Amino acid sequence: MSVKCKPIQSTPTLSVSDSKRIIAQANKVPSKESIERNEKLLALRKQISK
Repeated sequence: MSVKCKPIQSTPTLSVSDSKRIIAQANKVPSKESIERNEKLLALRKQISK
């Protein structure tokens, strides 16, 4: 009775540039235009789904 198993993959490591890019993306503030656009799209989606 043999069982096929996949090998355990190691946890990937992040380079300094990758971690800086991820942190910068997380701290990025959306522009007023994008907030307004998202609010309009949300209102439209709510109106359509009624």
